[in-house]
Amino acid sequence: MGKIQTLTVTAVLVLVVGALAGCATKRQTGAATGAVAGGALGAAVGDETGLLIGAALGGLLGHEIGRSIEEEDRRRMGRALELNRPARWHNPDTGTRYELEPTDSFERAGLPCREFRMEAEVGRDVEEVYGTACRQPDGSWEIAT
Repeated sequence: MGKIQTLTVTAVLVLVVGALAGCATKRQTGAATGAVAGGALGAAVGDETGLLIGAALGGLLGHEIGRSIEEEDRRRMGRALELNRPARWHNPDTGTRYELEPTDSFERAGLPCREFRMEAEVGRDVEEVYGTACRQPDGSWEIAT
């Protein structure tokens, strides 16, 4: 991606954050912040495609999924990743339904990692995320950037 394209996309993301911050709920602010952070990381790693994927994932995680994932949800995600098996569950406190499917496994920096596909049904919206998580030395699974 060229320097002008990068500056244009960055300017648009900054305007979106500014607009949302003026009248935002915490979820909207989280989405905007996540989109900007994810977009910046994605652009650093993989040009404009990386920027778009990073922004989408960051925005999604910052909006509903990131805000609605509680400790029990994290435990269930970790278990599915550890066992390398699909899992479905419903969080009665948030009303969110999850489906996580581990896909490819590999090592990164000596840590076992898994790519995954996750759907989260938040209210009437169904969001789909593709990501990578790596098992940390303490046994927890952390989303890799």
